[in-house]
Amino acid sequence: MNDKEHTQHTLSLKERTGLPDDLRFLVAQYPRETWQNHANLGSMAQFWLRRHDMFRDLGALLNRGILRFREGELDRAGFTGWFVPRLNFFLGQLSGHHQIEDHHYFPVFRRAEQRLARGFDILDSDHHILHDALDSNASAMRSLLRLLHDGPQSGQ
Repeated sequence: MNDKEHTQHTLSLKERTGLPDDLRFLVAQYPRETWQNHANLGSMAQFWLRRHDMFRDLGALLNRGILRFREGELDRAGFTGWFVPRLNFFLGQLSGHHQIEDHHYFPVFRRAEQRLARGFDILDSDHHILHDALDSNASAMRSLLRLLHDGPQSGQ
């Protein structure tokens, strides 16, 4: 593996533990704690951070729902009635969120600060990895829901 391949590998979503210093210069200049009151960021930064928090919360909620079904706390109808609308909301909102970031915010930020271009390439790669994983999970969930719908009606 050459140096470029090694750097790309260690910065991939599955491998990295943080970002290199050359991509963290704005964090040093503008720590997260200052974003809310920053004249140019304020409400937009808070909105976008809340959206990211919402996706984490929804992911955790969906995982708890799966666990409750697996543990027998929800029957088939209860699980599908609860899970399907939340999963659809999660996937739809995340897809729209990434489209806005990829096609609006990231290009604007990239033009505003050329030193961050590699960081936005990393985020673009992250979005592709996340969408592949979400597509795979959604496909598996559709298969499970079909089995639940078409399977024997007694038990779980």
